[in-house]
Amino acid sequence: AQPASGGARSTPWRSRSHGALCASTRKSFPSSERVAYAGAVGQAATSDQSFAAGAQRPVLMIVDDDDEIREALEDVFSERGYSVIAARDGRQALARLEQGERPDAIFLDLWMPVMNGWQLLEALSGNPELNHIPRVVLTAARGQKARDLNVAEVLMKPVRLEQVLGLAERLTAR
Repeated sequence: AQPASGGARSTPWRSRSHGALCASTRKSFPSSERVAYAGAVGQAATSDQSFAAGAQRPVLMIVDDDDEIREALEDVFSERGYSVIAARDGRQALARLEQGERPDAIFLDLWMPVMNGWQLLEALSGNPELNHIPRVVLTAARGQKARDLNVAEVLMKPVRLEQVLGLAERLTAR
């Protein structure tokens, strides 16, 4: 994998609520639960598995139009030692990939403007330089099957942080 341009965000994860990772809307996720979840995020992030000095950090791409979800995942993955490439829609993600960025895995939503996740998956599958990159769908779209989408896994929102981190570790052979 090539290093992500721009590097990881410098904003610490603690500066934002990560309730968005566990809820499709704020209305369905009361603030007391968001606070409890933020504590769980902190606990997971502080149990970081550090890389040896000089070791190359695995690179993950996050593609989601929801700023809270995208930034929360970016922060949590960065805390765990990953380099992160973030994109707000499929077109932006595809452009970065076509410019030579090569993540070790891609985590994407399906319902996005401009180019949705289904269209991005189709573009990746049709490109021999990109079709080998493992993909994980994080979505509220019910009934999606990993084998039908040709992805490693489909996780339904709200997601469990441990499951997302476990998949990142497995797909990057950490």
